[in-house]
Amino acid sequence: MARQLRDTLGAPIDVVDVGAGEGELLESLHGALRDETKGCRDYRLIGVERSAARRSRARERLPEGLWLSSFEDLSRFSGLLVAYELFDALPVRSLIFEGERLLERSST
Repeated sequence: MARQLRDTLGAPIDVVDVGAGEGELLESLHGALRDETKGCRDYRLIGVERSAARRSRARERLPEGLWLSSFEDLSRFSGLLVAYELFDALPVRSLIFEGERLLERSST
């Protein structure tokens, strides 16, 4: 898959994880891609994490990755942006339909 994407785009594929924490997702992805591409580096793994302590642990976990403190530090990338941890932390309102009425879901 990574090789097909690289051939299509003509460059290595970047996987950017915003809110990367300690790098668990990128470490797992690296293992899966490494097995699939049989050691070929058709991809770059980039983690964005504000916490210096978490970035340090992420570097220990995945030294092959590029670890940034801010999204603004990433000049350009071509590939996939993952931000599920970032969006999980945002305050949201959950709505549901009850018949034809739209109601706000409550945890109480």
